[in-house]
Amino acid sequence: MQVDLPGNRKVTSTPKTNRIALLDALRGVTAIGVAAFHAYGFRWQGDVDNQYSMPILGVFIHYWSIILVPTFYWISGFVVSHTSSDRFNGSGIDWSFLLRRFIKVTPIWWISIVFSVVFEAAFDLKHGSNIRWPSLVDVVANATFLNFVFDIDSLNYPGYSLCLEVQMYVLTFIIFTIGNNFSSTVRNFILPIQVLICGLLCSCLNKNVDGLAWLTSSFPWFALGFLCHLRSNRLISSDWTVCSAISMILTTMSSKLDDRWFVTVSAVIAFSLLGELDINHQVWKVGRTLRHLGAISFPLYLLHIKFVAHAITFDKARAYLGLPPNATFFLIVVLPLLLAIAITPLMNRIDKVLMAVLFPRKAASGK
Repeated sequence: MQVDLPGNRKVTSTPKTNRIALLDALRGVTAIGVAAFHAYGFRWQGDVDNQYSMPILGVFIHYWSIILVPTFYWISGFVVSHTSSDRFNGSGIDWSFLLRRFIKVTPIWWISIVFSVVFEAAFDLKHGSNIRWPSLVDVVANATFLNFVFDIDSLNYPGYSLCLEVQMYVLTFIIFTIGNNFSSTVRNFILPIQVLICGLLCSCLNKNVDGLAWLTSSFPWFALGFLCHLRSNRLISSDWTVCSAISMILTTMSSKLDDRWFVTVSAVIAFSLLGELDINHQVWKVGRTLRHLGAISFPLYLLHIKFVAHAITFDKARAYLGLPPNATFFLIVVLPLLLAIAITPLMNRIDKVLMAVLFPRKAASGK
């Protein structure tokens, strides 16, 4: 698009995009890390020491796995702030904030549930067991993200963290709605205060709230990501992110994380430092391959667990093919990765169609 400037000079402007390549890359690497952690942590039949001859990889996965899922929450906080905060302009409740996020997560979540149920049924049938079909209550609770709230078994194990994600969206929607009642000047000041206070309260309560234990331990990561985005746009001072980070660090050091608390502390410090970079800084730009990795991260995260659950079967297939023992680990990471690559274009298409139907103006503007 060309823009006229004084003196009849014309320049070509680049359309604004809401995607941040570095975060896409980080999300993709994290998703593979989660899949690798679950695959590596599975106890195979036979001598584990002989089957796992990758001590360096094992140590790395063991020590850094503790911040893989929290990294997703930090990214979510950053992205939500990046894509949504400027849309709350005093015009009342913006329900599209919640609806859009449900559109983003629901189709692939339902597909992952169907995949999990069919996968389980196929293995039951293969082994001559009675096929275990979920009850109607289980299906409805899982489909509506309420299984974790009502302590109902998840039909797809990663759903617990997805339910947390939805809870964070609801809490953020409430924060936005409260702040939307103030003038723009006050709103821009009150919004980070609300996010910071909620993050600090969750850090203090941690896992001491019945029914919300995981939310109180995870929302501080979301809040830190939100504040880091505001800081990267120089909308707040470093005091905000430092305050949030110190609270998280103190909570981490006082909890029981064995000998891995330093990993969490290092991650909190690293994420806080990212907020000191201007959002247009060169460091945010990464290559196409890593961007594509981020695009498939969500399907990979939701689909990988069933391959891990039946890893013994894959290990027998590996032995039948004459592959080395360590090949099983890579097999149950690569297979869901390929499935995620295949399914991602469909998910993007569904997202675009639903957004165009429900929010045509916002879909056109990319907001």
